[in-house]
Amino acid sequence: MHVQLMKNVDQDSWDRMIDINCKGTLNGVAAVVPKMLARKSGHIVNISSDAGRKVFAGLGVYSASKMFIEGISQALRLENVGSGLRVTSIQPGDVTTSLVDHANAVSGVDEEATKMFEEEPECEELQPEDIGRAVLYAVTQPSYVAVNEVLVQPRDSNTQLSDKVAVITGASGGIGAAIALELATAGAKVALGARRLEALETVKTSIEEKIGASGAVVIVQTDVTKREEVQNLVTKAEEAFGAVDILVNNAGVMPFELMKNVNQDSWDRTIDINCKGTLNGVAAVLPKMLARKSGHIVNISSDAGRKVFPGLGVYSASKMFVEGISQALRLENVGSGLRVTSIQPGNVATDLVKHANAASGVDEEAMKLYGGPSECEVLKPADIGRAVLYAVTQPPYVAVNEILVEPRDEPI
Repeated sequence: MHVQLMKNVDQDSWDRMIDINCKGTLNGVAAVVPKMLARKSGHIVNISSDAGRKVFAGLGVYSASKMFIEGISQALRLENVGSGLRVTSIQPGDVTTSLVDHANAVSGVDEEATKMFEEEPECEELQPEDIGRAVLYAVTQPSYVAVNEVLVQPRDSNTQLSDKVAVITGASGGIGAAIALELATAGAKVALGARRLEALETVKTSIEEKIGASGAVVIVQTDVTKREEVQNLVTKAEEAFGAVDILVNNAGVMPFELMKNVNQDSWDRTIDINCKGTLNGVAAVLPKMLARKSGHIVNISSDAGRKVFPGLGVYSASKMFVEGISQALRLENVGSGLRVTSIQPGNVATDLVKHANAASGVDEEAMKLYGGPSECEVLKPADIGRAVLYAVTQPPYVAVNEILVEPRDEPI
């Protein structure tokens, strides 16, 4: 990683970065991918950078080389669906290493570019072991789970969760219940909200039986479209356990419907739950988190928040809204102690579509686009639970801003 302005032309340094960052990555791929494909099993982890997502002035060629790695990672996924190959891109922010010193020793110092980065960082930088944990998380998932991208940056942003309080919406089953179990197993006190009270009772009993403890779970009937009910959920959590450390905005609906088959009631419902419901959760916890200079908001988004799928137009738009809110919260609250994680699952085996169809009716034309069951092994709710657990158990200066986790054989 050589810090240099492009106007101060240094072609030898440029060539060196291309040879190491681009060609070096390809050489590694070439050395293993044929045998991995022959075995129908293998995992390639490419250490990219947040500069592979956004170009930084003074890091032009470096940023471009990391964008190259992002392209290679995506190509490997798309070309090898069904092969057993998994490809993860780890995208670190500022890490305490000697990377720049080594580059300067070889290529010389660009004083003008270096001045742009001279000031001491105002936040605690990542440590190499933080990236090690990101890799470990990715490579220890079940073989059908592909953690395609992990963006991990300094928070301004080791612990398990024995002193933490978490509020989870949409916790009456599926992903929400799985998240609740993971966090409770790690020691958190959890407050669970959903509309179906009987289902919440079942989840509570199941968690307490599995972790061998009582009193670690409270349940509150909650409609996330109603501000006062979300606030009541948070208040009940505070009364039972103390200040809320973690909010998981999980409640959501996913109706399959073509936009030409206009269904405004369904559209309104999707917006009310997925968009307004997320904001209601944020509003209920954000002021106190900022006052304490500590807190973690986890928004359950979707890979449809990165790419629109036909038949999921309004749903995709609602998840893009969630992505926008997540980014805004990060950017507006640098230095506040707040962390915001967006979890972006692919196809997960849940009753989400069934619940949406029951509420809004079935759009047969849209459902036909997706045919029968997936030909690959899809994600399970527990896979998303582990993604949330990974994000919320990192040191407080580490912000796992995004996790894109998909079935290995269904990359976007």
